[in-house]
Formats: sequence, structure tokens, C-alpha cells
Amino acid sequence: MKLWPWLFQQHLMDPSKPITIPLDKSFRGNAIDLPDTDPRVQRTVEGFEPEQISISLSSTHDSVWISWITGIEIEVRGEAGVPRRSHSDAQVSKLKLLW
Repeated sequence: MKLWPWLFQQHLMDPSKPITIPLDKSFRGNAIDLPDTDPRVQRTVEGFEPEQISISLSSTHDSVWISWITGIEIEVRGEAGVPRRSHSDAQVSKLKLLW
């Protein structure tokens, strides 16, 4: 038995009213801000080596998405980070289908 169509139908017939509460700005949780000099946030790779790799399931049972970030040095200008690029920088994209 599929339950979600029934729940969706019930929501359309009798939707609940949203409740908004003010944000408690004194609550920070357990998060800490790391300084740029902390070894946990320092780059440990050079060149085209991946810094982060992501593997995601696709919509079919026999495929996955694999993506990676190779790390681009960033110059911060104002609030937006702008990738530092010059005409001498090489840009490489490698794609390969596996099956």
C-alpha cells in the first residue's frame, strides 16, 4: 500500500497552517569557526589532483555520478569570491563514460 498519495490528498483537503517563530540568535550549536591557518582547512594537493570527490546515485540502478573539485585559488573581492584566472592558466576537463 502506498501511503504518500493518501497523505498528499489529506494535506490538500485540510492543510495545516505554518508556524513561524523568531530566530534565537544566542544559539550557535556546537559549530566553531576555523581560522585560515588551521591545518584542517589547508590545501594538501597540487595541480589537477582532486581535493573533494562526490559519488551520487543516479535515477537508474546501474549508474552513478562522480564529480570532483580540483581547487582553484580564490581572490576575495568584496563579498564575492572571484576565481583567479589569467590567460596563462590551463583549463582541463576530462570526461569518460564507463559501462
